[in-house]
Amino acid sequence: MNSKAFTLIELLIVVAIIAILAAIAVPNFLEAQVRAKVSRVKADMRSVDTALGVYLVDYNKYPQMRDAGSNAKDALWRLTTPIAYITSLSAVEDPFLQNIDAVAAAGSATFAKDDMSYTSFSNYGILQFGGNPTAFEAFLLSSMGPDNKAGALNFRLYSVAIGANQLPFYVDGIYDPTNGTISDGDVNRLNGEVSGEFYTLLAN
Repeated sequence: MNSKAFTLIELLIVVAIIAILAAIAVPNFLEAQVRAKVSRVKADMRSVDTALGVYLVDYNKYPQMRDAGSNAKDALWRLTTPIAYITSLSAVEDPFLQNIDAVAAAGSATFAKDDMSYTSFSNYGILQFGGNPTAFEAFLLSSMGPDNKAGALNFRLYSVAIGANQLPFYVDGIYDPTNGTISDGDVNRLNGEVSGEFYTLLAN
């Protein structure tokens, strides 16, 4: 009676096929994870943006931060109490901030915790134009982005409109997935008295 079994060559072929399929599937799975996190961050920022817009209507200013580039929860707790403009601050938790030691090694005080960075420009007081002091309200929310680093080489130039004056304002470290989903840059949301992006610069 002859016993049937796989030969060594057949086993090697099966293992090779499995390895090839894994090499194709794993990167696609990781890419899908990154895309999902970016989509989540952008959706969360839109929710916070909406809450900040209602807060601005009530108080004529955005919540102020303690320090420059503050941890978002330190400033945005005002969105939950005494009036709930947003149900919870889980929207400002950054899914890309998973290794605080790596963040500290990068020398980033901006991303000191597991949350996004929040900058309120009302913290900087008034701006001088021709000797006339003028206040303006704007904010910037920033997520570390897939590269887990603060900032990058590319940046964008925005125009802040204050009366008849145009103030140039730079936002550095813009995340751009055109070179791959895991590329340099932060996911940012800038809003308020900002007339919009009028020029984009990419540093070499």
